[in-house]
Amino acid sequence: MPSHITHALHIEELIRSLSTRSDAGYTPTQFHYLGAQGPDLFLHNRRRRPSGLRYGAIIHRGSIGRLIGAMQDAASALEPPAYRSASEFILGFAAHAVLDRACHPFINYFAGRWNPSRPESKKNRGMHSFLERLLDVEMLRALRSKTPREYDFARRLGSESDVLGIIARIVPDALAATYRSAESDRRLADRLENAVLDSYGFYRFTNDVSPDTAARLARRRADGSIEPLWLTVVHPPFLPDDVDFSNERGSRWFHPCAPDTPRTESFHDVFSRAVRDGIAVLAGIIDVRETPDAAERIHAIVGDENLSDGGPAGARCGEFIADPLPLRAALDRLRDRIDRETR
Repeated sequence: MPSHITHALHIEELIRSLSTRSDAGYTPTQFHYLGAQGPDLFLHNRRRRPSGLRYGAIIHRGSIGRLIGAMQDAASALEPPAYRSASEFILGFAAHAVLDRACHPFINYFAGRWNPSRPESKKNRGMHSFLERLLDVEMLRALRSKTPREYDFARRLGSESDVLGIIARIVPDALAATYRSAESDRRLADRLENAVLDSYGFYRFTNDVSPDTAARLARRRADGSIEPLWLTVVHPPFLPDDVDFSNERGSRWFHPCAPDTPRTESFHDVFSRAVRDGIAVLAGIIDVRETPDAAERIHAIVGDENLSDGGPAGARCGEFIADPLPLRAALDRLRDRIDRETR
C-alpha cells in the first residue's frame, strides 16, 4: 500500500481533473479522503476488538471491483445528502485500487520482502512501510511544497462521527455480498467501526512528527536508544540524500512478477500514470452509477485484480524478484540523527 498521504494526493489530483463535471466537485471531501485509504483502514485496526484486520488482507487479494459495485448497490438506497457522501467514499475507494496496482510493483521491488523463513531477508523487515513514508514526504514536497506537518492529513478527515453512519450503511452489506467469510461474520459492523476508529487514532498520532516528537513518542530499547522499526510507521523528519528512493536517476527495475520487462520509471512517473488511469476509472463510475446495472458495470470498470501486484485475484507470483535499496542503513542513520539532535 502506498501510504496515506500519497493516496490523499492521488484523490486530490483526480478530483481536480474531474472538476469540469458538475457532480464531481473541485475540493475533495472527508469522504473522498477516507475512501482513498481503501482496505488500509482495516490494516490499522490493531487496538480495538473485535478487529477487522483480516479484511484488509482479504480485499487486497482481490474482488475489489465486485466490492465497490456492491457498495454502489447499497448506496443507491440512500437519500441525499447521504447518497452523495457515500458516492464520494466509493470514488475514493476505487482510486485506492488504481494507485495500489500502479505503485506496489515499484515499492515491492525497491523495498524487498521479509520472509521469516529466510534469515537473510530480515534486513527487509519494515522497509516496505519505510519506503512508503519516504515517498509520502517526497511526493508532498514535489506536488504541494509542504511537509507532512504542514499538510495536516488528519484535519482533512474531519470527525469520525461524521463518517461512521454513512459507511456503516454501505460497507458491511457490500463485504457480505462479496466475500464468503464476511457473509457469516456476525460482528462485521463492529469490526468496521473499530477499524475506522483505530485508523483515525493512527492518523492523528502520526500527524505531527518532528524530530522532537519522534524522539518523545518513540519506542526505546533497553539501552535507551530509539527502536528503528518504530520509525517506519511515521513520516521521517529528514529524507536521506544518498539513496535514490524515488528512482530519479532512472535505474532499471522490474515488476517483481515479470522479470522479462525492464522499466526505468521514477516513482513520480508511476504516480502520474496512476492519475491518468484513475481519471478514466472515476469518470467511468460517475457515468454509470445512476444506471440500473451500475453494480455490474462498476465491477467491470474497476476490475478484480489483486492490489499487491495487479495480477489475478487471489494469486501471488511464484518467483518474487527484488533489488532492495539500502533502506535499513538509511533508517539507522535517521535514528542516529534524531537521537543526536534531540538530546
